[in-house]
Amino acid sequence: MRAYTSSLESIKGVGEVSALELLRQFGVRILDHSSQHHLEMEKIDAIILSAQDQDPQSAYIIALALSQKKPILCLVPKGQRLPESFSLLKNNRALAKHLHTCFYTPINLKEGIYKFLQKIEGAERKETPSVKFTLRITPSMERYLLWKSKKTGLSKADFLRQAIKESIIEPDSEYSKK
Repeated sequence: MRAYTSSLESIKGVGEVSALELLRQFGVRILDHSSQHHLEMEKIDAIILSAQDQDPQSAYIIALALSQKKPILCLVPKGQRLPESFSLLKNNRALAKHLHTCFYTPINLKEGIYKFLQKIEGAERKETPSVKFTLRITPSMERYLLWKSKKTGLSKADFLRQAIKESIIEPDSEYSKK
C-alpha cells in the first residue's frame, strides 16, 4: 500500500515511535509532500495527515483525493476538536464515507492507524492486484504451474497469489499481530 502523508513527523506513539515509523512497520510505502508522487493519485492508496497540518497544499491533496474517492485518515490529538474544514466535509454524506478520524493518545495511536489500514485493505479481496512483481522460476516450476492452473481452473498468477496468502501470510502469527 502507498500512502501520501503530511505533518506526521511530530506525532508519537508509545516509546516515542512516530506515526511515520508505525506506517512503515505496517508495510506502507510513504509518499510525502517532498516527493513528486503527490499529484499522481493513481499511485496513492490513501491519505494520512495530522489535524494540525496547516499546509495549503494538503487541502488541495484532500480535495483531489476526495474527487477520486481515496480514503483519508485525519489524526487528531485526543481532547482537541476536529478542524472545522474537516468537520464540514464529514457532514457531506457522499464524502464522509472516505473521511476517517482517529482521536489518538500515544497509547492508542498504533491501534488507530492499524484499524484504518485494515478497513481500507479489507476490500483487498475485491480489489484487483495492482503491484507488479517479476519472479524468475525454473522450467520445471513453470510446467507445474501450467499443470496446476489447468487442474484448478485458476491462472498461474491467481494460483500463486492464493498459495502465498494461504501458505505464508495467514499462518504467519507475527505478521497478523501488527
